[in-house]
Amino acid sequence: MSNKNQTIKNISLTEKLMNYLIHGKNIPELPKDAYFVPFSSKDKDLNKVNEELLESILKEDKPVVKAQEPSAKNQSWILTPVNF
Repeated sequence: MSNKNQTIKNISLTEKLMNYLIHGKNIPELPKDAYFVPFSSKDKDLNKVNEELLESILKEDKPVVKAQEPSAKNQSWILTPVNF
């Protein structure tokens, strides 16, 4: 997957995630400086490269949240703190 394609897909997922964070319920307390790495409910290729992105950010010793897109609209995102 090209960097451009990964970026476009991540922007779309991040938009959905931000909407959930603004309007969702039961959002856990997270550090203000946390990085979010979105994972798609359907796109395995994107998830593979985002796993590499997650590992890269972890090497920088920054707080990271793995954000798993729900498979159905009525479900919540799964937010998993990775290193804090």
